Amino acid sequence: MGCEKQGYFTLDEWRSGLKALRADTINKLKKAFPELVQEVTRPSNFQDFYPYAFRYCLTEDKKKCIEIPVACELLNLVLGLQFRPQVDKLVNYLKHQSEYKVINMDQWMGFLRFCNEEAKTCF
Repeated sequence: MGCEKQGYFTLDEWRSGLKALRADTINKLKKAFPELVQEVTRPSNFQDFYPYAFRYCLTEDKKKCIEIPVACELLNLVLGLQFRPQVDKLVNYLKHQSEYKVINMDQWMGFLRFCNEEAKTCF
């Protein structure tokens, strides 16, 4: 939908998002979700979606980091299907350590690079 702020849709964002999904009923919206997941996980689109997901969780202006609990949930949602073992290990570490309170964009992007590189070496 291209929303700028988490948890809020402007009327224009809502309308343009539904139009892009060709969803003018609840049933059409429900049917659009599997296609949307497929579209987002396509490698060329995922490169844009992954940093967008992080920025979307920056709930305040000038905020540059997301809290560890939010990052853990977001990692599960965004990378869990593709990189389950790596996500589980990082989430477990983040939940049990006490040094870090937040994750910044560089760390967020670095984890994706790590997952992609690890996937290349496994094949």
